[in-house]
Amino acid sequence: ASRKHVKVYNLLKQSMAKKLIGGFKYMSSFDIHPGGDNVLCAAIDRRISWFDLDLSAKPYKTMRYDDTGLASVSYHKRYPLFATGGID
Repeated sequence: ASRKHVKVYNLLKQSMAKKLIGGFKYMSSFDIHPGGDNVLCAAIDRRISWFDLDLSAKPYKTMRYDDTGLASVSYHKRYPLFATGGID
């Protein structure tokens, strides 16, 4: 991952599978769903980009949260939940 995109690699074929572009200025963290088919990216500019790897390299949904930037995002291991942490 870099500041503006996430590269997904297929290790069996040893090639890049997708380049996820979220449209944010500076990505602070990302997390992969335990099932492996969804990715969440949190950004300093208060955005969360939700990628469905089966659909597209563009965000499935983009959400705005908090009055300040987002520092972290994490999926729950068993339940269909995710949590974000803001910068205070």
